[in-house]
Amino acid sequence: MARFGKANEHSDWETAHHVFTYANAVHQILARIGTTDIDDHVPAIRCVLHGAMALYVARYLNVPPARIPSEESEQLDDLPIDGETIRTALLDAFDRQRQIDLAARLAARHQMVGHSPQALIATLARAVLRKDEGGWN
Repeated sequence: MARFGKANEHSDWETAHHVFTYANAVHQILARIGTTDIDDHVPAIRCVLHGAMALYVARYLNVPPARIPSEESEQLDDLPIDGETIRTALLDAFDRQRQIDLAARLAARHQMVGHSPQALIATLARAVLRKDEGGWN
């Protein structure tokens, strides 16, 4: 998902999101059932195969792959270092259109300076929930 280019159409983004969500769900199920007796888990094996094929079919949507901001990149040096400031700026970026690059840079900066991934996930969840409640604020 991180390398999925913003030039793709909305339906392509939905396809990539669905494959990612499906793969995560299969991963969670496999972690819960364990691997004690593989013969009892034929449906789970089918899920893995289905996910692999969905990923294989969707791979053409990511051509060319988007660049991921790197630690050596100067494009992150102009961003804040404080975690709370970064997360607030991320929420502000979500309030404006065409801020995909800024949002990606802020998320990369948050992780590269060593802030808690859970805090970033909580901010992303807050952004989704405030949109679902009928407004942006």
